[in-house]
Amino acid sequence: MSTSSPVIGLLCRAKMKKSLLRQKVSFRARLSYRAGLQTGATVYFFTAKDFIKQRNKIKGVYYDKSQKKWRRKLFPFPDIIFRLGGTYTANKYPSFNRSLKSHKTIVLNRLKSFDKYTQYKVLRKKSSTASALPITRELSLSKKQQLFQFINRHSNVYIKAKYSFQSRGVMRVRKKGTNSFEYLYFYRKRIKRGTVSKTQLMKTLTSFFKRKTLFIQKEIPIFTHSGKPFDIRVEMNKTPEGKPKVSAYCVKEHPKGVFTSKNSNSYKLRNFFRMKYNYSDQYVTSLIKKIDQVCYTTYEVLESGYGPLGEISVDLGLDKKGELWIIEANLCSGKRAFYMTYGSANVKRSYVEMFSYAVKKLNRKEFQHERGKSNRYYIIFG
Repeated sequence: MSTSSPVIGLLCRAKMKKSLLRQKVSFRARLSYRAGLQTGATVYFFTAKDFIKQRNKIKGVYYDKSQKKWRRKLFPFPDIIFRLGGTYTANKYPSFNRSLKSHKTIVLNRLKSFDKYTQYKVLRKKSSTASALPITRELSLSKKQQLFQFINRHSNVYIKAKYSFQSRGVMRVRKKGTNSFEYLYFYRKRIKRGTVSKTQLMKTLTSFFKRKTLFIQKEIPIFTHSGKPFDIRVEMNKTPEGKPKVSAYCVKEHPKGVFTSKNSNSYKLRNFFRMKYNYSDQYVTSLIKKIDQVCYTTYEVLESGYGPLGEISVDLGLDKKGELWIIEANLCSGKRAFYMTYGSANVKRSYVEMFSYAVKKLNRKEFQHERGKSNRYYIIFG
């Protein structure tokens, strides 16, 4: 380690860093920072551009208690990195990449988000997760026949960019007639929808997705309450002992007719099913057991494909027959539903547990190094 205490670098978007320097702090920034300090670590925020090659240091952002404000200063290269947002590609920052390798930095949640189609292929490898995945195919808009064969076969589909977040790269398409298709997507936090012909749909798809790489999925027949669809968000993290743990079961209920919205409401899962459906504790406990089976297996399968992961969130759909479906897993959860339903103390605890896991892993590495033993540690670059 670079100092007497471990160094945790919180890799963030430039926008978050600018907000901190303007003294505007989001709940994720505040709670992750405090959690890192609670483990006894030195903590700072940074982007890959903040790496100073000549000095092998980072110009990071930290909270200056004496000045009571967020400021910048030079820090040692991090022993542990947790990505709060954005993405990193090794070929764009070669010097930073070399320092990561030489320093053997522990990266908790990869430096690049999942390619959602590759994630699907990883989850397909195990029967227990494969059976919970909707029918999915890779898609090229240049292959018009392939697209409409899939739509004609399944009627209701989602077309998704392989790299997207907060539903920004997702369009729902529903077949209404021989040459009639209804589309819906979100653009700049607004719903865009319409009913168009096949030719017009192709123009809409091309305009929305441009040159992004895509895949297409059969729509899950999601259970609704009073016409409002909902999905289940399960937040998971490593404990200090290195075991996966569920920290939150959340339900996000959306307005009628849409698959997500800034106006969606969040609930604790148990409260949602008791309040909205008047289901018994026995039913909800049974549902949670099913959710655990799917999510712990998902965590295991993803780690077999990507290496150790400090946290993931899993989005699930519950269909009209009571079956669970994996919508997707995320490496960099915004934790908004978690925060709104469980409160700041529980969100912070999940960060503390994950950081404690990384610090223990780091201490084992240092101990074995001192004894002259070789050991392999996963350094995950995406």
